[in-house]
Amino acid sequence: MEEYLKEPELRDLHKVELEMARCFDSQDYQEGYRAFLEKRKPRFQGK
Repeated sequence: MEEYLKEPELRDLHKVELEMARCFDSQDYQEGYRAFLEKRKPRFQGK
């Protein structure tokens, strides 16, 4: 994701949207969201 934002030639909106969707579908994102709602520290696993 960082790579797409840093390099002007890689700033293809479609690619950025796909990468964002991939992040939001991750288990770590879901854990972070649940942890926020439960007011606890997240336990990320790199997935």
